Amino acid sequence: MANRGGRREHQDFAAYGRAVGAVVGHQNAWQERIGAIEVPAEEEEDDLDASPVFYYLNDNGGMDTFTNFHRVVVEEIWRQVDPIMVAERRRGPRPLTTTMDHLLFYLTWLKTGTGYDVIATTFKISETRLEDCLNRVRPALHTALRSRWWDNRRRPVRRDNAVSPLVALIVDGHTTPICQPKLPYEDAKAFWDGKNKIYGLKTEIAIAARSPHYCLFTCPAVPASNHDYELHREIYRQYVPYLRMTPEEMIRNQAQAEFSYWQIMGDKGYVGQADDTHPIERVVPKKGLLNEAERQRNILINRERVVVEQYLGRLCRLWSTMGRGWRWDHGHFDMDFEIACMLTNEHITTTVLDDDDATFYQQLLESFEAEHLARKAKRTAAARNSRHLRKVRRATMLGVRVARDHVDSD
Repeated sequence: MANRGGRREHQDFAAYGRAVGAVVGHQNAWQERIGAIEVPAEEEEDDLDASPVFYYLNDNGGMDTFTNFHRVVVEEIWRQVDPIMVAERRRGPRPLTTTMDHLLFYLTWLKTGTGYDVIATTFKISETRLEDCLNRVRPALHTALRSRWWDNRRRPVRRDNAVSPLVALIVDGHTTPICQPKLPYEDAKAFWDGKNKIYGLKTEIAIAARSPHYCLFTCPAVPASNHDYELHREIYRQYVPYLRMTPEEMIRNQAQAEFSYWQIMGDKGYVGQADDTHPIERVVPKKGLLNEAERQRNILINRERVVVEQYLGRLCRLWSTMGRGWRWDHGHFDMDFEIACMLTNEHITTTVLDDDDATFYQQLLESFEAEHLARKAKRTAAARNSRHLRKVRRATMLGVRVARDHVDSD
């Protein structure tokens, strides 16, 4: 598994960085040319010609490596973000860093999960300037993507061949790893995810039950010790307006007034009292002793809901900040997580989810437990060695020879 900083994730990052740096080094001439022109912000938008980094990445095959997207997609996102950035710009000389530069810096950081210092060195800018660029583009990018994906969400459609034709959303929890909090033990253990053996921030995502399975909702992050079902009970009301059937949908589905809501599907972690999420009905596997029909129903439910694991696999594969470890200010985590989900939606428009994504996600979760066991074994070995050294010191004082304690090979 790659380390939490994501350095192994892109071994060619430094090589590209040296090449890009050579180009960025020539950006001063561009900056002098455009910085000398005072243009009111509302009158003129940025031009791609002012971003040689964009053209260099595109011409040298680095666009996918740094951003996960082809040039056409990056340009499309830029066209949505640029007017927002321009509208927020103050009067005076044009900024030295263009909107496209801001966007490329942000996508590079979100994808690689690399520290600010490494990215700043790669693009030949100061770490402070890089962080300032990320902070400026973050809300503009969020606004642009939200307008495209979540301000007018796709309506559900009945799926007659499904376990339950009225399921509109498939939900699941996701824990993003974080470093061990520097807090008192009782406070820090609130962030411990006992299932995945990591400290983290937990969020719930809801994806569309019908293809292409875009992410339609997320929730603010909570400490990872919160159970998926408890979190769902707290936030399910945000789904209610979307899941309420329109009059046309009620007619098409022949729904009665008391059953005028689309359903939600989850795994066994979402089993609970039916009225816990009233008026929304949850379609979940059954627990306990089951007959053959109930076992088959559980199999079909698990088969349908695998798409949410595929989505989480794609999310973590594309954006190392969300899969490998979050090492930055928790204050902007929620916005960055939403951006990552909406950018994953963009990626799905051209590359559909598949079994490889689900496999990646399962391997990622298994790697967390493997790392935990390795750390535990290391602590055990260190404690055993410490005990032996204490014995040796006491024996030395008494003039007695002590044999070395047996140490297991594992």
